[in-house]
Amino acid sequence: MYDVAVIGAGPIGSYTAYQLADRGFDVLLLEEDAAVGVNVVCTGIIGKEAFERFNIPLDSVLTKIKTLVFVSPSGIRLEYIHPTDLAYIVDRRRFDLGVFQLAKYKGVEVKLGQRVQEIREDGCPAHSVILKTDRNRYKARTAVIATGVDYSLQRSVRMGVVKNFLLGAQTIMPVSTSDSTVEIHTGQKIAPGSFAWIVPVNNRKVRVGVLTENNPKYWLKQFIENRMRQKILDPDEIREKPIAFGAIEKSVNSRVLAVGEAAGQIKTTTGGGIFYGLLCSEIAADVLIKALRGNIDYLMQYEQKWRGLLEEEIFMGQQVREVAKRVDDETLDRMFSRIKKSRFLAKMIVQRINFEYHGALLSFGLRMFRPILDRKMKMTKG
Repeated sequence: MYDVAVIGAGPIGSYTAYQLADRGFDVLLLEEDAAVGVNVVCTGIIGKEAFERFNIPLDSVLTKIKTLVFVSPSGIRLEYIHPTDLAYIVDRRRFDLGVFQLAKYKGVEVKLGQRVQEIREDGCPAHSVILKTDRNRYKARTAVIATGVDYSLQRSVRMGVVKNFLLGAQTIMPVSTSDSTVEIHTGQKIAPGSFAWIVPVNNRKVRVGVLTENNPKYWLKQFIENRMRQKILDPDEIREKPIAFGAIEKSVNSRVLAVGEAAGQIKTTTGGGIFYGLLCSEIAADVLIKALRGNIDYLMQYEQKWRGLLEEEIFMGQQVREVAKRVDDETLDRMFSRIKKSRFLAKMIVQRINFEYHGALLSFGLRMFRPILDRKMKMTKG
C-alpha cells in the first residue's frame, strides 16, 4: 500500500508527488496519457517568482518578459516596463516534463496511460482509499486529485465541482515582434468582458488568444482579422480549453484532497493556474506530511489553509469580471485616457502591480474609477 496516490502528472500533481517523496513517503503518480506534457493548451506565461520560489528548472524558458502593454478598444496604449525580468514564456511540454523529472528523481513510482475511473474509501471509518484504473487497482493511505478541469473523481468522493467556467482559445501566428513584450487587448468587440493577448514565443512567432464566456474561437478569429490585420492560416490549429472560474465547494474529505485547477485554484482575472496550483501543492504536501505522521484528521486543515491564502484574490477577480461585463468600450477608453494623462494615477497603479497577486491593484482600480463605473451601471439599469 502506498502512502499517497497522486492522480494527474501535470506540473501540480508532479510537484506534489515530488515534495512527498522528498520527505520519505511512498508515492504513486498516475497519469491517463501515455506521455507527460501532451494535449496541453496554455499561453505558457509564468511569473519569474514561480521558478525562484519552487526551484523549477529553467530549461523550458523560450523568452523573458519585461514589458506589458495594455490596449484599449480604440487603441490607447499603456506600457509598463519592469526593471528586471517579470515573467517567462515557456514550452509547456518541457516545463511539465521538468517538474515530472523532479518527482521521478526522488523515487516516485509512475504509471502512465492509466486513467483513474473510481476512488472509494476503504473501511468504516476509512483507513485507506482504493483507486481503480482502466488497467489496474491500487491502494493508498491517501489520494490527491490533480486532474485539471476533469471533475468526475471529485463527484465520486462528494467534493462537488466548479460551477462556472471561462473559455480560452489560442493559436500561433507568424509575426515579427519584440520577444520581451506581452500585449493585452480589451474591449467588448475584442473579447466581451475579458481580454485578448499576444504573447511572443520568439521574435518571429506569437501565441494569440482570447478568454471569454462564449464562442472563444469566433472572437479569436475576429481579433486576428480586425486588430492584427491577418488571416488564420489553419483554423484547425486553434486550440480551445475550459478554465475553472471559482473554487469548488469542498476540496478535501477524510482521505482525499484536490489541488490546482482540480480544486478551482485559478486566477479569476487571467485564468492562470500554475502559480496558485504550486502554492496550494505546498500546502497540500505540508498537511499530508503532518496527517500521515500524526493524526489523519489533520488533513481537514487543508481547506482552511489554502482558502486563507487565496480566497480573497479569487473573489476579487470574480467581482471585477462581473463589472467588466457591463462596461462598454467608450467607458474603457475614458479609463485608459485618464490613466495615460495622470502621472499620479499611473504611479499609484505601478506601485500595486504584482504578477501573481492582483487583488491590491483591482481593489484600487475599483475605488479610483467608482464614479465612472457607477454612472455606467445606473445607465445600464435604466
